[in-house]
Amino acid sequence: MHEPSIAERIFRTFNAAKEEFYRNVNAIDRTHVLPWLYDYLDDINQVLGEDPFPYGLAINSKNVEKYLQHAFDQGLISRRLKLQELFLEIND
Repeated sequence: MHEPSIAERIFRTFNAAKEEFYRNVNAIDRTHVLPWLYDYLDDINQVLGEDPFPYGLAINSKNVEKYLQHAFDQGLISRRLKLQELFLEIND
């Protein structure tokens, strides 16, 4: 039997909480509470996409690679690190 690691459980817990938040935001009757919220959320989705805060290394790897390159170029780290050295493998 496979027991998930603490890192994987934390990742899955945060991801579930974020998904619940998105469900709750979309369930609000915005016409009575905040009538302008429809337009605001539509604008955000057009600019940032359906998930403006994606979790997981797969979807964020390009940005993390760029940060690592900048850190190396600026002398903040002594060698160019690989993603596999920094993160546990979690199927996200």
